[in-house]
Parts: sequence; structure tokens; C-alpha cells
Amino acid sequence: MTIAPGILCVGAAHWDIIGRSCTKLTSGGDVPGRIERRPGGVALNIAVGLVGHGCAAGLCSVVGRDDEGAALIRRLEENGVDCSGILTIAGSATDQYMAIEDRYGDLVAAIADATLLERNADALAARAENLIQDARSVVLDANLSATALQKIAETARDAGAEIIANPVSPVKAPRLEFLLSETFAPTIIANLAEANAALKETHETARDAAHALQVRSSGSALVTNGAGPIALATPSDVFTAMPPALSANTSVTGAGDALLAAFLASPDRHGTPDAALRFALDAAARHMKVRTT
Repeated sequence: MTIAPGILCVGAAHWDIIGRSCTKLTSGGDVPGRIERRPGGVALNIAVGLVGHGCAAGLCSVVGRDDEGAALIRRLEENGVDCSGILTIAGSATDQYMAIEDRYGDLVAAIADATLLERNADALAARAENLIQDARSVVLDANLSATALQKIAETARDAGAEIIANPVSPVKAPRLEFLLSETFAPTIIANLAEANAALKETHETARDAAHALQVRSSGSALVTNGAGPIALATPSDVFTAMPPALSANTSVTGAGDALLAAFLASPDRHGTPDAALRFALDAAARHMKVRTT
């Protein structure tokens, strides 16, 4: 695999099934709406987003050796993602994610069937370890087990690659606890609930959580908080910015991945962090179809 000087994204790849209600949702209700099927998964979304911003990116994930897996790889290759790091497993179905959004685009509920990824976490970690030498940066999503994540992070550190981590959810965020030390100095990108879960602390603002993550990890931390201010803590300063106002026609699914990819792709990330924040917020805005007034 040759993605240098690119970014290797390691973690989930599956099909998203998104149901969007056209009216108010109540428990047990049967309402009209629209259903969309599209590629998804944190690592997949970030890889696609990076390529969209002109970066070379490879995906290291696992799919079934079935029609769904073949179609997913085909779509990714059409988008310019290097898929040579994807494992295909015979006799297994490709993972899926199902979400219900309300008429305003807010998430009501979701179910992630990551059976294949969970069963093959060790094999995926071994595959990633063989690819890291060709990457300048490695993105880890916490859909992998804590053991697999630590193995990959250690290989990346030893190879001199930058480590970027996404906790994925408050439930899975503790899997990244090993990164909260001076050993790895990662960049951690999370929402406020995920940051608090990783820290095992309670912070009320993105700024406070980002600062706490930065101090604990000796790296950098970017923390979002819905419509509230977003914060980026670096070893030298903490920067904040306000997200654009939301319109009525939005969709939050995948917005955090779009923001992460844009932040990593920003030419200002290492020189002008506040400009990189704005670049990332604008990308998330376009993903969610928000108005920027």
C-alpha cells in the first residue's frame, strides 16, 4: 500500500441506513419519511472526507466477502480512497448502521451492528501495523477494542507517525484512556460527552474539556458541543469558535467525521489553529446543509 505522505484511517466501514421523519416522532409511532442508504463508519467517512479535500488517504477496515462489501469497496475506490488495506472476510455479512432522525435532522436513535469489526479486531490491528510505515498520520476510531487500538498506536508512535483519535461515543471513549499520557501525544477530536467519558470527569464547556484532554495527553484536543462553542487546545493556547446557525433542513449523521477530516486537511492546522477551526466548521456546515448567517 502506498499512501505516503498520506493518512491511514483505521476503524469502521459499513453501510448506513438513515430514516428521516417528515413529521413529529413519538414512541411506537409509524410516520412517513425518507430512507437513504449510503457508505458510513467513522474511519470510512474520514478517509472519504480527506480525499475530498485533496489529501491522500487509505482505509484499513474489514468488510464481508459479499455483495454489500464489494459494493462498498467499489464506491470508495470511485471516490479515490486507497482500499488495499481493507480485509474481506468470507462467510460474514458486511456491518451496518441504522439511524432514525427527526424532521429537524436530530438523531432520535441508532443501532450499530459492528459484529464483523469486533470479531476481527486483532487481524485488523495486524494489518494496520504492516501499513503504518507508509503513512505520516494514523487516524484511530474507538470502534476497535482497547487492545487493538493500543497496538496500532504503539506502532504508529514507533514509526514517527502522528496519532489522531476519535472516541466515537461516550460508551467507547474509555478505550482511548491509554492515550492520556505523555507516551503518545495524540490529537484527540471528540464531542463534549465523549471527552468527559474519556477523562472520567465532568466539564461543562468544550473549552474546559479540551484543555483537560490536552494537559492529560500532552498533545492537542478539539472538542465540540453541539451548537455551543467549539474549542481547540494546543500545548501553547486554547482557541474557540462558534458553529454556524442551523437551518430547519439539517442532518447531523456524519457531521463530526466531516469536521474531523476538514480539520486534518486544513493547511492552517499547524500554523494558524483558529483558521483551521473555521475551515473545519465550514465543512461540517456544508455536510449538514446549514445556513451560515
